[in-house]
Amino acid sequence: MPSSNLLGSATLTWDEQGLPESSVFGDVYFSRESGLLETDYVFIQHNDLPRRWQHLTDHGSSCFVIAETGFGTGLNFLVAWQNWLRFAPSNARLHFVSVEKFPLSKQDLQRALALWPDLQEIASELLAQYPCALPGFHRMYFAGGKIALTLLFGDVHDCLPQLDAKVDAWFLDGFAPAKNPEMWQPQLYQQMARLSKPGTTFSTFTSAGIVKRGIAGAGFEVSKVAGFGRKREMLCGMIKEATCGKAQPASQKTIAIIGAGLAGCSLARAMAERDYHVIVLERHPEAAQEASGNPQGILYLKLPKTPSALSQWHSTGLLYTRNLLQRLLPDNKGDDWDDNGVIQIALKESDAERQRTVAGSGVYPADFVTGCTTDSIRNLSGYPINEGGLLFGQAGWVSPPVLCKALLNHPNITLQCNSQVTDFTYVQGKWQLRLSPDSMLEADILALACAYQTKQFGLPLPLPINEVKGQISTAKQPTHIPALQVSVCKEGYVAPPRKGMYCFGATFERNCKDLQVTQQGHLQNLSKLAQVLPELASAMDASQFSGRAGFRCTTQDHLPIAGPYPCQNTGTMNAEPALPGAETSSLFLSIGHGSKGLTTAPLAAELIACQISGEPLPLNATLIQAVTPGRWSRD
Repeated sequence: MPSSNLLGSATLTWDEQGLPESSVFGDVYFSRESGLLETDYVFIQHNDLPRRWQHLTDHGSSCFVIAETGFGTGLNFLVAWQNWLRFAPSNARLHFVSVEKFPLSKQDLQRALALWPDLQEIASELLAQYPCALPGFHRMYFAGGKIALTLLFGDVHDCLPQLDAKVDAWFLDGFAPAKNPEMWQPQLYQQMARLSKPGTTFSTFTSAGIVKRGIAGAGFEVSKVAGFGRKREMLCGMIKEATCGKAQPASQKTIAIIGAGLAGCSLARAMAERDYHVIVLERHPEAAQEASGNPQGILYLKLPKTPSALSQWHSTGLLYTRNLLQRLLPDNKGDDWDDNGVIQIALKESDAERQRTVAGSGVYPADFVTGCTTDSIRNLSGYPINEGGLLFGQAGWVSPPVLCKALLNHPNITLQCNSQVTDFTYVQGKWQLRLSPDSMLEADILALACAYQTKQFGLPLPLPINEVKGQISTAKQPTHIPALQVSVCKEGYVAPPRKGMYCFGATFERNCKDLQVTQQGHLQNLSKLAQVLPELASAMDASQFSGRAGFRCTTQDHLPIAGPYPCQNTGTMNAEPALPGAETSSLFLSIGHGSKGLTTAPLAAELIACQISGEPLPLNATLIQAVTPGRWSRD
């Protein structure tokens, strides 16, 4: 997250009619006459969207992509959403990708959208998922997963070169060129051409000559037509020849996923929602039987002094998982998950210094992470903790088995338990999997989400993964002391009690191949608990503990491995794997999530699903390259 990508503040003034105006640009967010009608006229009608959407599947694709410059109040998105539900086929998917350098606060967004009573139902859904002002890409889903919004928080000239998408229509809605000349530059039009395909349209409220010449110079045919309201003219048009290929026609395909832990279940759901037939193969009698079977896990991250690919992955993933929980388990909040925050206490002085640097960096908004005093921590936790730390206000805890079960609950998913895959081969465009004792399964696409067991298949690509044993402990909630109110982390972690039980830990045991739960492991966990909550630790009897042990799958760089296996030819593996940039395969990996699987696995699944289906990718190119399975073959 380079410093050049730090976000500015959207400072608003409100006129006597209650309409917002940008103090930064001295310009209005929408027409004073009627923002709703302006959006419909300029962007919906002049991109010919109702007609195009009604005939969407006639052209071989059920996915439509809109890219926008200037999210602002979100009015254009909401109007597109409303029209999509009216005109598009029920099985089609809308991707709305929008760049915003000065995001509105949630309070300002709510006030602005309150101007449109007809949009309040869907506006409330947007507000529920609207992200804090964290630089980067943020993906959300609405309308039962049929509408995706990807907000690119940052400068348009930084964000668009990092975007991978095939755009069908452009909404050019930054502030007027005279007010915001930094946006209306040649590199914007060049990126429009790069991301467009033959037939991609654009429209904009402005008719400025510099804009007309710039768009035309990038290869678009430009027309000047009557503008909305007091604006005499506006621009719209189309590109007929483009380097970006057309999206592939949707077709029903089968994907086999090995592993029914959090990584496999997340990918299964992401593919099922794209109408793929999904078969999940699990060697155990049930899903979520290994590390994903712990009764509680913490949704959190550890931020370094200087932002890195690792911290960006974890930050973005945390927000993505939180929205996923809101979408899949809205009625389970407080029982099977909660986002009431995570307190992170420094282990030593160097950690405390790092935390102070993070809190004062200006990179992270206060509603994402903030420094927390001793008094604040006491009030939040309900315990006399005598140390300061960081509060991750949108983090929390979740029961991984409950989440896995919810992810698998889709008619396109078949779970086959007691299915041990012994090997697989690629024959005539299909993956053939051999299952023990003596059965076969065939699929168009294969994904490995089986953590450290990936090693058994002998892939030629070097995958420096290791297994590290982790044991958690569970204990009955003592009734004579207060219940912990928020998750707390130091060397270990402890979550608020769930169903009368505390869950805490966990051990890190390298070079241990035995998954037996040990008393020594319980004592280690109790010692970690006593470091931060001595009153709670002293109220517990270690002889009464129960627990679970599993192997974390870790990588050398602590980032997950997520994406296509690099191959020379589609679907084939070579003894000498190709460098990144070779033709992608039909073999995908989602492994190496370590102890942060709740933060990384759902986002990795979304990335892989979009790579397979050809939809806009949910992360910038730098972060995608950071986790690609081929990254070690570059050395």
